[in-house]
Amino acid sequence: MKNSLKFILAFVLCYGFFGTTLDVRAQTLGKPSWSKKLSTRTVFFREGWSREFALKKPAHVVAMLQLSADTNWEDAARPAALLSIAVDGRLCSHLVTYAGKEYHPYEVHLGLVPEGLHTLEILRADTTEAKIEMRIVNVQIEVYESEHPFYPVLAHAPVLFGRKEMRTSDVPLLLAYDLHWEGNVAGSRLQAIEYTMVFSNEAGGTLPPGLLHRWGRYTDIEWVYRVELAAEGRKRTHAYFQGKEHATFPFRGGFENDQPTLQVATLNNMFSDTLTTKLRFSLPPSLEIPTEGPRERLMLEAPWLWQVSAAEARREQRGVSDSTAISDLRNYVFVEFAAQPLDTMRECGGYFVVKYRNHPLEYASSLWSPKLVIRSKQPFVRQTAIPLLSDTKPEDLVRLDFVADERGGPIVLTEILSLFSLDEQDTPRNWQPGWRGRVELQPGERTRFYVEGFQMKRAKIMRLAEDWFFKPDPWLQGSAEKWGEGEIHEALWPKVRAGSSWAEQGYGSYAGVAWYRNHFKPEVSWRGEKMWLVLGEVEGECEVWINNKSVSVATQPRGENESPYRMADLTPNIQFNRDNLLVIRVNGNGQSGGIVGRPVGISNVPEALLLETQVYPQKLSGGNASK
Repeated sequence: MKNSLKFILAFVLCYGFFGTTLDVRAQTLGKPSWSKKLSTRTVFFREGWSREFALKKPAHVVAMLQLSADTNWEDAARPAALLSIAVDGRLCSHLVTYAGKEYHPYEVHLGLVPEGLHTLEILRADTTEAKIEMRIVNVQIEVYESEHPFYPVLAHAPVLFGRKEMRTSDVPLLLAYDLHWEGNVAGSRLQAIEYTMVFSNEAGGTLPPGLLHRWGRYTDIEWVYRVELAAEGRKRTHAYFQGKEHATFPFRGGFENDQPTLQVATLNNMFSDTLTTKLRFSLPPSLEIPTEGPRERLMLEAPWLWQVSAAEARREQRGVSDSTAISDLRNYVFVEFAAQPLDTMRECGGYFVVKYRNHPLEYASSLWSPKLVIRSKQPFVRQTAIPLLSDTKPEDLVRLDFVADERGGPIVLTEILSLFSLDEQDTPRNWQPGWRGRVELQPGERTRFYVEGFQMKRAKIMRLAEDWFFKPDPWLQGSAEKWGEGEIHEALWPKVRAGSSWAEQGYGSYAGVAWYRNHFKPEVSWRGEKMWLVLGEVEGECEVWINNKSVSVATQPRGENESPYRMADLTPNIQFNRDNLLVIRVNGNGQSGGIVGRPVGISNVPEALLLETQVYPQKLSGGNASK
């Protein structure tokens, strides 16, 4: 494959240590008008459970049911039980116990409930599941009366009727909403509400590799219903839904308690306003669509969505070995990013390429397939997934490149919002790069980010003088006379090139101790940066002194079939805008080499120097692209 990746711009993406959850704060329905706990103790039930509650005035009611079932979403034999949630004998919604034995807070929208005394019931919807043990630990109702500012959001929320297989797959998990205000000013007159559903997957349409690499998820996220409003958001004027082929249709269907009813009509979760099944899902619109970031950010705001999705993926992917196969979702790194076309008349696109520590190859979010490259004619915010190798951890990520699609137009990368992976519990754990800028890329060009530290900065490189003062020490005088710490007449020493064997520079088969000395003057712009000495390859043992102070040396592995490199932290003893003395003692231990491999220099990011990447745009020559 020809290397069309022509351009590199290097930065350092500095993330907090992998292991913190992403700090996202989504708008919710807010504090209800009032709430009440109906049960706070663990109750086992076989056939059903019920409790009474009373309302002084009509209101929309949301029930929070914290329950556990003896099921396992990964187990094809018994993934979940199906329950019916009813008020006064009126079926409000079915509930699929996708969380299994975990005490998960399931939410059900009971709809508009009149004033008076009522009975909330939880019943088994399938008598063949009677042997599945059920436990309830907490039941609470949240009441939203007509004066509540989010009352319209609940009042217009759609009730979905699902395909029969939605008992075990493609389950509606979370309903989100998007508020459209007059003049785009929040708090002004509410003009429209749009509802979006997160499904656990889709049985048709986009195949799993496409979902994962073009959308960064296994779930399906679809807008369902949009209502246009008058009279301060209380009166419906027009309504629309997303139908087959992702087309928008006017809504002419029916209502229950003034809530629209829609049917999931296709395998890729498109809708119809004609009902054909009885399986129903009434979810409260619990989160607002993110104003920043992709829709997939909903899954970080409600991380349990990842747990359900990952478990379903393992169940449905078990035994799959064809082109639709994907790995466990824990074996990926996910990236949220924003970009836009530079030429509004042309479609643009891009993908990410990563390099892991101790692995010689690169791995792409597109799997090097043009079909999995993310493309758009409009500014976009998207998420993608990059393979995480079985013998690597997320913190082994060394660099992250964004590559402009070779087949598209020029593109502008404007932001990397987050980078995360799933832990053993399928919960997102992330770094937060917080990078925002503007990098213009022509087709085939790439921009590079390094992953290290806790704040963002450019990669800096200082290449030391190629010729070093050099002196063999066969009688081991140097240590006794402290050649690493004191002033000596080094000007009388001959010079050699560090990075090439001393045997190649006139010292034949000498295989003992030798000393290298060099001087450099770092600019004050390095202040506040880590200054790592990097030695590409050293034959023998190695000691380092900086300004007469001994510093520890670490041996770091590289990729397969590559020699390890040495690195030392010079930072505490550096003097800025002054001469600094660097001394290296190598004990060949029978090897005639010394400092034999490049690079030899100083950088705030060792990997940047190892890869000999400049901090300015660099054209890459032709040849074979590494993969």
